[in-house]
Amino acid sequence: MDEARIEFEVALLLCDWAEAINGKLYVMGGGWSHIQMGGPVTLALAVNIAVPWHATNQKHQIRATLLTEDGQVVSAGGPPIQMDGEVEVGRPAGARVGVPQNMPMALRVQNLPLQPGGYSWRFEIDGEEYARVVFQAIAAPGYSPPEAPPQA
Repeated sequence: MDEARIEFEVALLLCDWAEAINGKLYVMGGGWSHIQMGGPVTLALAVNIAVPWHATNQKHQIRATLLTEDGQVVSAGGPPIQMDGEVEVGRPAGARVGVPQNMPMALRVQNLPLQPGGYSWRFEIDGEEYARVVFQAIAAPGYSPPEAPPQA
């Protein structure tokens, strides 16, 4: 028998820099959908997961994967650009029963040699897709990106 899908609410925000400290997201240069490249890019994905009350105090597998506009996993000549982890959100003392618990996180990628084109970050929890955010990488005037490496 299949278990019912847990309805996590996931918000994704593309930004230049993000940190998650003490249950809060700190974002710089957030909310863009186009990035102009003059070389390898540095970017961050700010994530907030609203964990339903009944899914707290349990381990969950998360994965963020960078995809090309045709759905291929980006490898940039190396391993696939994806981040995996295991998270568990507790219930703080005094929390009202039934209230979802937020879990902010920041995922950062540095010196990523993207080719001009469309991309998306796909965010999964326990193997199910919950959110996706798309963006375009645009070459700066005069910039010629290196030859695209083969995708994994």
